Amino acid sequence: MGNGFCSILLILQIKIKMKNLILLFTLIGSYTTLKAADIHVNNSGNAGTYTTISAGLTAAAANDRVIISSYGIYTESLSITKSVTLTSSVSGIPFTLIGGIVITGTPNMEVRIIGCEASSNLSFAGGTATLADKADVYVVSSSFGRINLNNDFCIAHVLFCSKSRVDLTHGEVRGCMDMTSIIIEDGSASGIGDTLFIVGNTCEYIYWGNDDHYFYIANNSVIAPAVTGWEKSLTISKSFNSSVTKNMVVNNYFESAYYRSSEGTVSVNSFAAVNIEFWNCIILNTSGSGLNTNVTVKIYASIVSGISGSATPFKLLGTTVGGTIPSVDQYGRCLSPLAVDQGAPNLDHYDIDLTRNDIGTFGGPYSINNYIDTASGNARVYDLEIPFEIWSGQTPQVKAKSVHTK
Repeated sequence: MGNGFCSILLILQIKIKMKNLILLFTLIGSYTTLKAADIHVNNSGNAGTYTTISAGLTAAAANDRVIISSYGIYTESLSITKSVTLTSSVSGIPFTLIGGIVITGTPNMEVRIIGCEASSNLSFAGGTATLADKADVYVVSSSFGRINLNNDFCIAHVLFCSKSRVDLTHGEVRGCMDMTSIIIEDGSASGIGDTLFIVGNTCEYIYWGNDDHYFYIANNSVIAPAVTGWEKSLTISKSFNSSVTKNMVVNNYFESAYYRSSEGTVSVNSFAAVNIEFWNCIILNTSGSGLNTNVTVKIYASIVSGISGSATPFKLLGTTVGGTIPSVDQYGRCLSPLAVDQGAPNLDHYDIDLTRNDIGTFGGPYSINNYIDTASGNARVYDLEIPFEIWSGQTPQVKAKSVHTK
C-alpha cells in the first residue's frame, strides 16, 4: 500500500433470509492520495532525497507525499502552502519536529500530517481559501503543543492524536487520547447549520462556544484535573438553536473532584440554546453537583451526582440524580449493573452488538472501544453509518470512513 493516508468508503451489504444473516463486503472507494510523486527526507545522502523537511516541501508539487524518516530529529519551522502529505516513513513511529507548522490556506487544498511529534504548534492562516472552498486539514496520529485550526476557512479532521490542545471552528475530533482540551470557538460566519463531531476522545476539558453549528459530543471520557480553576469538564456557553435538529451529548463520562456553588462538572450557561439533550451519560462531581444549567435541557437515561442552576432540566427515562455513582476505568467505561443495559431503549442508541445501550462511554454505536488504539498501524474505521432497522428481504447499505497510517 505504501506510506500515507487514505480515506475509504466501505459498503457492507446485508441480506436477511429468515434467521440467517449473510454478510457481503464490497470495497468501492479509492485512496484520496492521488497518483503523485513521493519525496523522501532522510540522512542517506542518496540522490533524490532531502535532508530537511523544508527542502522536501519546496521540491514537492501539489498532492505529492513527503515521506520523512522517523530516525532523525528535524529542527525547523515549516510553512505549507499547497496540498501535500507529510508522513512518517515507519508506521507507529513518528518523525520528530523541533518547531512548528503554519498552513496557509488555498481554495480546496488538502493537507495531511501523519505521525508527527512536534515541540511547538500547528496553526492555520486563512490565505486565499473562502467559505465556499475551504481547506481540509487532516492531522492523524500526531502530537503538537497546540493544534490551532480555529478558522472559518478550514475544516479540521483531528484523528487519533495525543497530548495536545485542539482549537477548531469546523470539522471533527475523533479517537484522540490524553488531550488537554478541545475548544470549539465561534467563527465570523453565522448560521451554517452543519454538525461538528467530538467523538471517542479522552481529555481534561471540552469547551463549546459556537452558535453556527450543531454539536454531537459522544463517548468521550473527560476528567478535569485536580487544579483550581479547572473545576469543569464540559462548558456549553452557546450553541446553534433549531426546532428540528438537536445538539446531542451522548454516552459520555464527565468527572471533576472540585465544586463551586456557581458551577458544576458540566455547565450550560444562559447564552446556550434550548435544544440540548443529554443521553446515557455519567456526570460526576465528588463534592457537589454534576450539572449546573441556566437553560432547560433534557436528560435521558443518565446518572448525575446532582443538578443545580436557575433552570430545571427535563428528566425522564430512568435518569438517576444523586445516589450511587458507579466506578469507571480511565476511558469512562463502566461494567456496573447500574450502567450495563440501562441506557435509553431507543434503537438508534443501541450498542454495536444490538443490545440495549450501556450508560457511559462503553455504550452506543460510537463506543470508545472503536477508538482506543489496540492495533497500531492498522486501518481504523471511525464513522460508521448503519440502518437502525433491517427487514427480511432487504439489502441495506452500511457506509464507513477509515484512515490508514501504514
